Amino acid sequence: MRRELVATVKGTALLVLLLGAPPAARADDCLLGLPEGGAPESLWRRCDFKRDDGFAGSYCTQFQRGPAGTEAENRFGMGFPGGTVLACGCKATGSFETPEFSGGTDFLCSARDGHTASQAASGSVAGENITGGQYIDGFPPYHTWVFECVPDEACQQP
Repeated sequence: MRRELVATVKGTALLVLLLGAPPAARADDCLLGLPEGGAPESLWRRCDFKRDDGFAGSYCTQFQRGPAGTEAENRFGMGFPGGTVLACGCKATGSFETPEFSGGTDFLCSARDGHTASQAASGSVAGENITGGQYIDGFPPYHTWVFECVPDEACQQP
């Protein structure tokens, strides 16, 4: 089943298609303590990035969970420079025999925007911050990015 989640990257409306089964969310998982879907208080973070060609910068992005009671409930959308929004979920922990879905603080993201180009990201949640982020874009001239995100009141939207 397909569900849609609208995420905004500072002035740009973006659509993310999210899939998955909804185990219960925890405050110590990769969801940054996001309120359950549909809550107006989505989280905003300032993300600083560096690209493989030396370009660097910052941008504000909104993290928002999918609607409560749907397959997208324990997924979130994350925006990247250039208007790309990726669908993200917690990386499974445990073993193949006994996997624990949505229990880890590491996350994986993939493109769900209809583009033929492959895009992916990963990172870790440490408290209110995202650390160790990596993003691989799928558009010429093809770049690899590193990023980290922190709370920043200047990024809060009314």
